[in-house]
Amino acid sequence: MKRIAGVHPDWGITVVRLMTGFLFAIHGYQKFAGGLGGVATFFAKVAIPFPSLMAPFIAILELVGGILLFLSSALRPVWWHACSPWKCL
Repeated sequence: MKRIAGVHPDWGITVVRLMTGFLFAIHGYQKFAGGLGGVATFFAKVAIPFPSLMAPFIAILELVGGILLFLSSALRPVWWHACSPWKCL
């Protein structure tokens, strides 16, 4: 692939993954901070089935999934420098 300003193109997907993980984690935290009752009420208004069950499930999924996505993206450069593909295979 072609480099732009001397930066390898794989770094672009790393930035996208970091931002996506950050946004998911923030939205999951906001669901807990604002109260799950409000989230369940909103889910009921938009006809999501089992809103009182889905509200905590979605909040946990967004928070934990966002943190894991962020951490996995942040650790990718560490792995690349510590263990290049031809050494670890």
